[in-house]
Amino acid sequence: MRTRSVLWMVAAALASGGCTAPNVSAQLPLAQASEIASAGVRSSSEVAFMRAGTLSPDGATMRVAVTGAQVTLRQSGAAVTASELTIALADVDLPATDLLPDGLKLRRQHLDLAGPAHATVLERDADTVAVRLHGPFKYSASMVLTDGTLYPIGARDAADDDVDVRAVRDAGGRITVTLDATPAAHDCWSASDLLTLSNCSLYVEADGEARP
Repeated sequence: MRTRSVLWMVAAALASGGCTAPNVSAQLPLAQASEIASAGVRSSSEVAFMRAGTLSPDGATMRVAVTGAQVTLRQSGAAVTASELTIALADVDLPATDLLPDGLKLRRQHLDLAGPAHATVLERDADTVAVRLHGPFKYSASMVLTDGTLYPIGARDAADDDVDVRAVRDAGGRITVTLDATPAAHDCWSASDLLTLSNCSLYVEADGEARP
């Protein structure tokens, strides 16, 4: 009973604050595409961070697989906008602590771009479109209660670090979309003193398609 009540306290604190589609536009110059979108995620994709706080006193480094990515860049003249960026993360089980002897289980984790964002163009030609995004991003998840039900802890702001998005077409016409955020020497997400994530990095690799 105590564990369940503690889980509800943690929930309140946190809440406060496959297959790929064929590329049908292999010859369309990427710089002229109205949209460039991801289509599936590759196994090399992951996020990494250091965790700390009451719920993770060990200060361990974690690597979490990216299980899905939906990225859409829209081009209009010289402007490029990220109209969608959603990253789904694998389940995470934090180890037992004095506060939560059964640990903390996080499910349905997502990192989302909070609305369309103007992108800074780094490179753009027939076979490459590279841009830089600067948040804001939000993290959301659900925690598993003692009866097995999921309790949404709501979206919380993550650090507005830069994320580079690149779409590159190889000689065979295959388009690869990558997202890359290098580790930042500061906290990238926190929930009071319960849990803090720092030195966060992100790498996502997915198939992509260009739309006229």
